[in-house]
Amino acid sequence: MFKKYLIFSIPLTFSLVYCLENEADISFDDITITGQQQIYHGKSELKTYTKAGSYSYLDQAHIQRFRGSSVGDFLSGIPGVFVTNKRNSGAITVNIRGLQNENRVPVIIDGAFRSTPSWQGYAGSSTRTYLDPDLLSNVEIQKGVSFGADGVGATGGVIRMRTIGWEDIIPDDKDWGFRIAGGMMSNTNKKPPLYTRGGYRTKWVDKCKDEDDDECKAFLKDHPQTYDTPARYQNGNLFQNLGKSWNGSLAFAKKWENADMVLGYARKYQGNYFAGKHGSTPKIVGTQSSQRFINGKPNPNFNEFLPTEIEDLSKYEKYYSRRLKKYVIYPQSYDIISKKLVFDKNNYTYYRAGEEVLNTFQENKSYLAKLNLYNDFHTFNFAYSRYESNFGELMPSQTSIRSDGALQGEGGEVIVDSFSTGYRYNPQNPYVDLKFNTFYTKNDTSLFMPFIEDLVDLDENSMHSKSDSRYASFLISKQLGFSLQNTSTIELINQPLMLNYGVSYFYERFTPPSNTTDRLIKKNYPNINSPFELAKKVAKKLNIDPNDIVLQSNSAVGKLYERDARRDEISAFLWVKYPVLEWLEADFGLRYINARIKDNNPLEQCINGTCYVRKNGVLVYSPTKIYTPDIKTNAISPAFMLTFKPNDNANLYIKYAKAVRNPSLFQATKGFGQQNQGEKITTLKPEEHFDFEVGGNFLLENLGDFDNVLGFKLAFYNNYTKNYLTRSNIIGSSFQQTTNIESALFRGLESSLYFDNGRFYSNLGVNQILQTKFCQKDENLQPGEQKCYKGGIGGSNLSNAVPPKTTLYANVGTRLFKKQLDIGARYSYTSKRFVSIWQPTDTPIGETNSAEWDSYSIVDIYANYNPKENLTISAGVDNLANKYYLDANNMGLTPAPGRTFHLSFEYKF
Repeated sequence: MFKKYLIFSIPLTFSLVYCLENEADISFDDITITGQQQIYHGKSELKTYTKAGSYSYLDQAHIQRFRGSSVGDFLSGIPGVFVTNKRNSGAITVNIRGLQNENRVPVIIDGAFRSTPSWQGYAGSSTRTYLDPDLLSNVEIQKGVSFGADGVGATGGVIRMRTIGWEDIIPDDKDWGFRIAGGMMSNTNKKPPLYTRGGYRTKWVDKCKDEDDDECKAFLKDHPQTYDTPARYQNGNLFQNLGKSWNGSLAFAKKWENADMVLGYARKYQGNYFAGKHGSTPKIVGTQSSQRFINGKPNPNFNEFLPTEIEDLSKYEKYYSRRLKKYVIYPQSYDIISKKLVFDKNNYTYYRAGEEVLNTFQENKSYLAKLNLYNDFHTFNFAYSRYESNFGELMPSQTSIRSDGALQGEGGEVIVDSFSTGYRYNPQNPYVDLKFNTFYTKNDTSLFMPFIEDLVDLDENSMHSKSDSRYASFLISKQLGFSLQNTSTIELINQPLMLNYGVSYFYERFTPPSNTTDRLIKKNYPNINSPFELAKKVAKKLNIDPNDIVLQSNSAVGKLYERDARRDEISAFLWVKYPVLEWLEADFGLRYINARIKDNNPLEQCINGTCYVRKNGVLVYSPTKIYTPDIKTNAISPAFMLTFKPNDNANLYIKYAKAVRNPSLFQATKGFGQQNQGEKITTLKPEEHFDFEVGGNFLLENLGDFDNVLGFKLAFYNNYTKNYLTRSNIIGSSFQQTTNIESALFRGLESSLYFDNGRFYSNLGVNQILQTKFCQKDENLQPGEQKCYKGGIGGSNLSNAVPPKTTLYANVGTRLFKKQLDIGARYSYTSKRFVSIWQPTDTPIGETNSAEWDSYSIVDIYANYNPKENLTISAGVDNLANKYYLDANNMGLTPAPGRTFHLSFEYKF
């Protein structure tokens, strides 16, 4: 066999720079590996096993191979990394070793920060990154504290992504080229009409309370209700509706001697998917009827009412208030007796086996433009991307503790515009390697929630009234930043001492949109004009003056749904690397952070029980406006690392690092579920995160004297956060709000294994959680209350971040027909949560948990075929056994997709 050797090195870098053929990362080592080019899966797999520290790398082949049905599926199969709530968000929220949300794990694409917060009601918040995997080239995942310019506040780690470049598009023998790609999938269906019900209806009208109420009985006859709502299901055909969901992209690249450019466009349309059929499906064990008395006490649920259909104006009643000297209008209602389902597992999921899962659709458009200029000493790059998406979403509480089941809604809408630039000056001397980078990102998000609080059935033409509880949330988030850094190398005792130092600035701004009312009107949601419209229609029907009607505002956007604030953060950092001995390398880092957060949104509060003051003899509504004091912080955090190199094939390391994370802008500003809604204001402090890690990695070649490569990684981590920021109960306040608890601890083990001999390859990854612990501060404890729990804190949503106790991934594959055909399979096992949310000794009562999932095992298969150069045809089946399961750390009680067939192609010319 002809042997062609490739020598490549993983060089030491410590930068944010985004430039041609260079990922932005921090490397702690410099190892040279020789290997046969034709036998290995790719550089990214080898890179994972050569860098000291916890890193993972994904190339484009991996991203497309495990593209899945949801945006975050391509990040599956990585030990210690989880994408939470991925079935109910249209985005990715990354959890690394238990740490997630509020920029604990920033996602950076082409050097630009892309994360934005999303309010999730009782479930807290979700920090999301909206992106299109079809335009990604590679991903670097750094676990743990990062001392790069982009690692400020990154207590969990950093995700760095790079979009496609000219090398992903242009064939080898050209200086320009096109790449066209497309795909389709089965197991989906076009989304149904708005407010279609799905899953079991957990609460419904059984009968009228008064047997002689003929009008009520006539209404129920015309509008029957049942727990077993009609739905669409899988038909057992692997290719069901193949082609109804599809994706496609087109990219162009041009390369010159000192420049290159890329233009790209991608489109995706996906309907709601169907859940699997086999596994842990919800089981009904009985029903409960409302009764007048329970154990001798009045049952408040007995006198429930069912409003008539909202558009039926003939059913509105009027009541004249002598005090107000106006009419108060109410929809007519009937006293009824309801029933409620009882399941064997509370808050699991209410969708049936094989059923269409509502609000899992995606409709995306992506645009990309990049330009790189370079010569011997200078590199300049520019990147612009735009992402437009309409995606399905339902507030987690709507399918658990509130409402009476799932509804098909309007979903969310997001537009993301992102710009980034990078400049590098490298005159090829040891003292100067200068990098200057800037970015600007704007996220404009609109979330619409079709919540129905009473036992009524709405449609998209319904009128607005007190019974219309739909609500919406809008946020415009702007992020801007720059970093300036330099790398110098000097000789010290005949050894190179590397210094990397610089400064960075980050600015973030939240504002509500100026066209809030227009957005509500477009979706027919309650808005500021709705009471006037309703008053006119009702007044005409009842033959009264609309000016004599009391207007009751029920706008879908309340004051606490809107945020208006800014955050400024400055950082200076230094990293030193020195080879103390031939087999020992030492790293030391130091970072200084200065931050200021200002909330422009006042809290309107009544003083001494009144909101009215007398002006010129007239009572005027005038609540006191209370502003949150500015948050100002500064801190210094160090990091140390020792790397032992017993030979050229191994690294052993020990790392200790501290990171300081200031309150996120979402945590520090007024709004539902976050900061000072009530009468007590808490002063938020930064989190102090301590990261201790011990591990090793090995890469061996030609074991047994035949062509192969074997990589192995093992790491023990101990993540301890002092003054952890989360929502919690506050002593002296009737509201839950963001506060510092005493501490949060995540401790675990990670390991991975890689083998490749050219024809056969395999990957194995394991993550094992050893301990979690969360402790409340003494001043927020009730007398006799337990201080520490394994699963969360009272009033918090911390349990949503607690990972599974055990995860295991195994990927095996083979290359056939001179490597034209690559076929393989992946097995994934996910255990239950490390501790149960239903065990009060582990998770306190009042913890706002979203879901408890059962353990599950999934098998995916795939095949890639290259019939000729530059053409790839791919096929795969996700969830081969058609399992019904709920993803780990899923906030929305949304079951995962059932068995799904994918077919795609990529052609370069």
